[in-house]
Amino acid sequence: MKIIFSAIVLVAMSYTAIAAPRPLNIATGSVGWEYNKTGKEICSKLNENGRFQCKAIVTRGSLQNIELLQDGKVNLALSQSDMIPADSVDFVSLKTVSRQALFIFVRKDSDIHGIRDLMHKRINTGPIGSGLRGTMDNVLKATGIVPSQATNVTAAQEADLLCRNQTDAISFILEPDAPQVEQIEKTCLMRRLGFSRKTVEEVMRSNATYYPINFGSSDRKDAYAVGLYVDLITYKDALSSEDHQLIVDSLRKMP
Repeated sequence: MKIIFSAIVLVAMSYTAIAAPRPLNIATGSVGWEYNKTGKEICSKLNENGRFQCKAIVTRGSLQNIELLQDGKVNLALSQSDMIPADSVDFVSLKTVSRQALFIFVRKDSDIHGIRDLMHKRINTGPIGSGLRGTMDNVLKATGIVPSQATNVTAAQEADLLCRNQTDAISFILEPDAPQVEQIEKTCLMRRLGFSRKTVEEVMRSNATYYPINFGSSDRKDAYAVGLYVDLITYKDALSSEDHQLIVDSLRKMP
């Protein structure tokens, strides 16, 4: 009887272990912004099948997310494609969740009419640890632009910074048709700064994941933006290959 009871206990313990949801922590972005919202949507989807217990973690953005993955503090992360180390095989992309564009805004009465005019101007390049900061650093380096001042104000405060004339240009990374773009433009009199095709191609040479987005007619020289992808990634040994497949299958119908 004792042997039978022990066997029953072992079977019950094994079943409990199998049935227990797998904890998932996904590094996202700032509260209320796209990456954080997307992370919560991913967790909601993953939690539906009962196999995972997913939680969206607020962070400063892609660069910090990469660090958290490498340090084993999260097992999933959202990251801009240009921030994933190109020479590393340790990162595994599970899904491309969106396409994004780099937006740069200046005041409407500004003498800045092209990317080259940003030379020796005050530019908000985004918070340290954010993907925006990394992308802006890439763009400035690729085009040879040296700001007179580079600030790291968060996205929620950027528009006010520009309107108060405390910077000459602000930058955001958003989906091309994101409603926030129009909201930002209405904060005060400002306009979007476009890239010429030639300048976009210069930036594209700095990272293989960049691509051109044409926001205007073909006869305009400054109608382009730098495009990039946002991926859901994990790190070597953070999850099993079975978990990888379960996550991919669970998110297959997600836009």
